Amino acid sequence: MPCREHVTQLRDHHEELKARGIEVVLVSFATPELARYWQEATQFPFSMFLDPERRAYSAFGLGSSVLAAWHPKMFWYYFRLLAKGRKLMPIKGDPYQLGGDFLLDTKGSVRLAYPCAEPADRPPLSEILAAVS
Repeated sequence: MPCREHVTQLRDHHEELKARGIEVVLVSFATPELARYWQEATQFPFSMFLDPERRAYSAFGLGSSVLAAWHPKMFWYYFRLLAKGRKLMPIKGDPYQLGGDFLLDTKGSVRLAYPCAEPADRPPLSEILAAVS
């Protein structure tokens, strides 16, 4: 769910990101069927790269953590979403895989590296935009 919220935020600022030359590419370990379900659920306009072997996750140092996924902070996060009227979607896939945000320039240099410490840990949009300024 946290990654869905983050992708929704990026989707809602898609035009602003494009105007700044940022092309969002989602990397997922999902199956093609799950990726289609996820795309329909979030209505994201971005490209998606499927990485079932999680080679990109490993290359960027993204781990997996049961403790982070079940941390009390996560329960509070979900409670706040429910209080805002959000409906929780069923978990599909590996809820313990941690994600991250990485901004690469056209030369392949990393402009922003933000490996998540827990599932809801995502950089604010302002930090992403600042990395390209």
